[in-house]
Formats: sequence, structure tokens, C-alpha cells
Amino acid sequence: MCRLHPALASLLIVLLVWSPTATVLAQEETPPSEDDGAARKRAIEVFTQGKTALKANDYDAALQFFSKAQAIFEHEPLIILALAKTHDQAGNLEKALNYFKLFLKTAPPDEVERPFAVKRIGELERLLASRPGTLKLNNLPSQTRVEINGEKREPNHENKLFLPPGSYDVLVTMDKRIPYERKGIRLGPGESKTLEVVLVAPIDESRLPRDHTWTWVAGGATAAALMATGVLGVMTSSSKSTYLKHFDEQGHPVKATLDSYGCQVGEPCPEAIAEGSEYRQEFIDRQNWTLIAGLTASGLALATVALFFAAPVKDPTRALMRPSDALQIAPQLSADGAGLVVGLRF
Repeated sequence: MCRLHPALASLLIVLLVWSPTATVLAQEETPPSEDDGAARKRAIEVFTQGKTALKANDYDAALQFFSKAQAIFEHEPLIILALAKTHDQAGNLEKALNYFKLFLKTAPPDEVERPFAVKRIGELERLLASRPGTLKLNNLPSQTRVEINGEKREPNHENKLFLPPGSYDVLVTMDKRIPYERKGIRLGPGESKTLEVVLVAPIDESRLPRDHTWTWVAGGATAAALMATGVLGVMTSSSKSTYLKHFDEQGHPVKATLDSYGCQVGEPCPEAIAEGSEYRQEFIDRQNWTLIAGLTASGLALATVALFFAAPVKDPTRALMRPSDALQIAPQLSADGAGLVVGLRF
């Protein structure tokens, strides 16, 4: 025949009032000491206070009281169950899940609350597995573009994004600023992570890399035109030398040319005149082509300069700038202070 200590019996009555079933705390051995009795009495008081706070929906106070009661009876299943249910009602789902699992470990196999705990554990696990994670972007300026795994997303007014569990690549861009990029950010169910977004101050557009594709094309064409002009100039000079070797500036055959055709000075020499006309026409044609090539090279050179300054800026949001990307002119006084030194930094 089992006997219950009076203080222990009082604790069981309180537990039975709170839960339809209770774990029988019968002691078959020596009755507890006076210290144990005082501890149990204190546990009854603390547990009762927790029940009162729970009825008033004061979850924080209830959790404090139930935690104190658990500190006295660490492995008492009904106190653990009280903590699980209170955390569940308070929305602390992770802690509720842990306490429900602890209850199953400490409760006897025939405890009638076990089916409820098993069912609630399954519900909580499914609920927690489907809960989105929270990604907060601190220091997010206005007029920024946020991309998550390459797709544009709009954070809420608190700069938060609610994302399903998984791995994410984050890219934050803003005009004329170096982008903020982080890859492989993992979010678990219900997990919260914070990223400190750092966007460098506005970049001087003159230092941004530019797309000089057409500048190079125009420059290549200019070089080809200049080369053609040079070749034609040499050919024109050669034609003029040949012409002046056989004719004077007025187009009259020189004595050597007349002698080669057996003509005398002052006499008509149609053959020599015809030869001179051919030389002269060749010289004029080459001179004209040289002029055309020169004008073309000049036009292409002007186009090259214009394209150099008008070249479009490459995507400034993805360009990582270095000081060497631009030519800098830094005037400064010489060491003796007597002159001005202009330094070029590439």
C-alpha cells in the first residue's frame, strides 16, 4: 500500500486541476525529508502562480513561474508539458517543439497526454519547415535595385525580405556606385539574417571605364587612311620626279627627251608631247588620290577624337574601379620651390 506525503498530495491536486491526467508521483520508499517537503510546497506555490499568469495570458510571467517549478522538479513531465503549451501559445514555436519532445522522453508510456504531444510535434515540425526566413538589408539607400538570385525584389518598409528556406545570391546596385554583392547566403526555416549593405560614395563619371569599341574602329581606319596617304604621297612624288626629268615646269620637253625622239629644240615633237601628257596625267591622278586619302584620314582622325570623348560608360553598377583606370594630372611645386612640376599618373 503506497502512502503519499501530505505536501506531495497537495502538488498532485494542483496538477490534476490544470491537466485532466497526471503522472502519479507515489513514493514507495522512505517519506521525503523536511527539506524536500518545503521544496515541494514552494513548487506548488510557483506552479499555481504560473497557472494564474497563464489564465491572464501573461505568457512571460507564466514561463518564469513554470521555469522555476521545473528547476525544483527538473524531470516532472507535467511541468515540462506546461512549459511546452505556454511557449506554443506565446508563439515560441521552436522552444515549444523542444519542450514537447522533452515531455515525451520524461512521461511514462501510458501518459494520456502523449498522443496530443506527438500530434503537436508533427504539426510544429511541418509549420517550422515551411516558415520563410527573414533577410534584412541594413543601410539600404533609396533608389537602389535589389536582386535575389538574379530576380528583382522589393524589400518592405523595414528593408526586410521574406524568403523560403534555401541559398541566395544578393546583389544591391545603385547608379554610379560600386555594387554590394554576397553569394551563398543560406536561410533556414524561420531563420533571420542581417546584411550590412555598403555602397561606395558616388564615383566620378570621368573615371568610369568606357566602351571604346568604335573608337578603336575609327582609330584603325584613321591609321589605314594615313598609311594610304603616305604611300600615295611617295608615288606622287615619284611621278613628279619622273615627269620633271623629261619635261620642264611649263610642260616643254627637255633636250634629253627631244634627243631621245630625234627632235630639235624649237621643233614640234608630237611623240614627246604625248609621252609628257601621260606622265603629267599620272602625276595629277596620284596627286588627287593623295589629297582624297589625306582628307579621309583627317576626317577619320576627328571622328576618332569625337568617339573617344563620346564613348558610352560601361555598366557603372558592376564596374569595380581602381585609381589606375584614369589619367590624373597632378601639378605641384618642385622641391626647391622654383618651378612647377606636372606629374602624370596612369
